Amino acid sequence: MASLSWQLYVDCDEVIQLKPLCPDLGGLNLQFRKAVEYVCQGVLNRSLQDMMLNMVDGCYVILKELEQQTQQYRKLEEPEQQGWNDVIWSEDQIQWRVRMLGIYNKGLSAMNTNFSRYVYYLDMRSRLINYLVNRES
Repeated sequence: MASLSWQLYVDCDEVIQLKPLCPDLGGLNLQFRKAVEYVCQGVLNRSLQDMMLNMVDGCYVILKELEQQTQQYRKLEEPEQQGWNDVIWSEDQIQWRVRMLGIYNKGLSAMNTNFSRYVYYLDMRSRLINYLVNRES
């Protein structure tokens, strides 16, 4: 997901119609990379992993569709691209994507904050247990 969001972010330079999506695509890339770090640490319980998967699944559909549309757009000749712009990447379609990507971006950011707090909680709990064990010895 991080690589997909990054590729679409890079595509914003090439496909001018995607410019409004650029901030959210960059933000998603950052949030996905942070989330991967927490998942790789192996400290997230099943409930947190399920929440992450639900968020990623929803976002994946939008990013994958955008990737496919970008690939098809590149194959078109310039006159055909204008028709594509009017229908597929009309202003209301782009604004809908901006809203949806913004929602996923905020959701992933909130989840990463919760993950960070959870990791901090686990660390503090471990320190307390070690302190109590060492104090009694």
